[in-house]
Amino acid sequence: MDTRNRADLPTIQLSAGAWKEAVDFVDALKGALGAIKGCGSSLDAMIDLMVYGGMSRIEPPYVVEISEVDAAPQEVRDHIALIAQAVATARKWKKERYGDDVEVSIEIAT
Repeated sequence: MDTRNRADLPTIQLSAGAWKEAVDFVDALKGALGAIKGCGSSLDAMIDLMVYGGMSRIEPPYVVEISEVDAAPQEVRDHIALIAQAVATARKWKKERYGDDVEVSIEIAT
């Protein structure tokens, strides 16, 4: 689905090493993107923040790359996977429905 080479996209780097709960990931993501005050923390809010835009200082295109995921508790790893998949699904839906591809993703650093 990417129309550009991954290396061409700005990368926002996060480290999961100190995260203890899913909310730590969400707070770090919102902070890194410069989410507006009052931005929610639900799955739908994360989709709005990343795919539909207008709620943060940083707008697509970009890749969120998360390192040290193995050091995070399972709850955090599961939440990262959930949001990454939801963003990918919403991105695909938006492209199919409106022809607008939003180049944004969450990836786990290797």
